[in-house]
Amino acid sequence: RRTIGETGRGQMIQFDPDEWKTFLFERFATVRSFMEGIVEKARRAGAAMTILGRRRPIPGLGARDYRVRSAAERVAQNTPMQGSGADIIKLAMLRVDRLLAQREFRAELLLTVHDELVLEVDADQADELSPLLVAEMEGAYQLEVPLVVALDGAFDGMVDLVVSTGTEFQTFLSLGRLPSGDAQFGHGKWQTADTG
Repeated sequence: RRTIGETGRGQMIQFDPDEWKTFLFERFATVRSFMEGIVEKARRAGAAMTILGRRRPIPGLGARDYRVRSAAERVAQNTPMQGSGADIIKLAMLRVDRLLAQREFRAELLLTVHDELVLEVDADQADELSPLLVAEMEGAYQLEVPLVVALDGAFDGMVDLVVSTGTEFQTFLSLGRLPSGDAQFGHGKWQTADTG
């Protein structure tokens, strides 16, 4: 699995890497200390943890080789966000599966893609099911910031519903305990493709 650092994140949202670092660390002063704290905690424990307590060992954090150590640090920084996003989408998937079984909807959960669930739903049930899906996913895990879900559907007899959360971003805000004013990071120019 490939991880990206500040340079890759800046390129992903079409910013010069230096401009991205400057923006990130000046505009959101708590981000740098939060990210450094994650690495130090992982270095002490020899592993990074997700929000639900899954442990990912990271042996390269003490490496002398800069490239190996840097790669391990990126893994340590990404694991709490990406791994916690995976934890939350798994909980959401279980909730959605239970909803579909209890209410006997003519719907099938087809797959997950990062923070999205893709369902095929009988078109005459799509309007009834849509708000229930959103509620189940938004209630999958209580964070310090709201977990917001977006829904998109394509109608052609059967409906392919794509239900997306911003779990990585939401987890970052929750774990980082950024001031609420800093939540603007998830909007407009700064919003990445997977933030729903």
